[in-house]
Amino acid sequence: MTSAQLQRLEARLLHGDDAALGEAFALLQPRLAQTIRLRMDQRMVGRIDADDVVQESFLVASRRLSDYREKVECSLPVWLRTIAMQVLIDASRFHLLSKCRSQNLEIPLRADSGQTRIRALACQRTSPTHAAARRELNVLLQEKLGGMSDLDREILILRHFEELSNNEVAEVLGIHKAAATNRYLRALRRLKPTLSSYQGSKEKTGS
Repeated sequence: MTSAQLQRLEARLLHGDDAALGEAFALLQPRLAQTIRLRMDQRMVGRIDADDVVQESFLVASRRLSDYREKVECSLPVWLRTIAMQVLIDASRFHLLSKCRSQNLEIPLRADSGQTRIRALACQRTSPTHAAARRELNVLLQEKLGGMSDLDREILILRHFEELSNNEVAEVLGIHKAAATNRYLRALRRLKPTLSSYQGSKEKTGS
């Protein structure tokens, strides 16, 4: 998938070619599913499937095509991501509030503190064959990530896990492209010593 492909599909879509939406979803489905899995409340695991959320997002996007064409406010990938997130939020509310009613309990929808995503980021940066080293790196990375601002941490997640481009990150967060680039590079610099130290230990042990 390339930005040029998506730009061509976006142009076709804006000029009335509805088939371009399906082609765009086919290209973006893995990325959207990864976003859903990453953002899903842990209480929803096993209740809804990321691929089902993506399919529902396609149906919602199909119904909103005229709105998108009349008022284009963001790129096609960011628009589809926004819809997918809305579908996920609606599904979570339905399932969690239904559970709340069935148990006659007050279980509020919690705001994601980012800790689950911090752990996911840490795990992705480790060697799967060395559990002890992985645990040690997890602790170090969580300390580094936990000390970052919410915005810097979110930029890392959007770039490395949702695989958004710098321009898309800027759109999602509503910041200038230059600011997104600068904050991303700054966040990487803060992680680099920890990752370099871990890489060096891997090379010494021949892992």
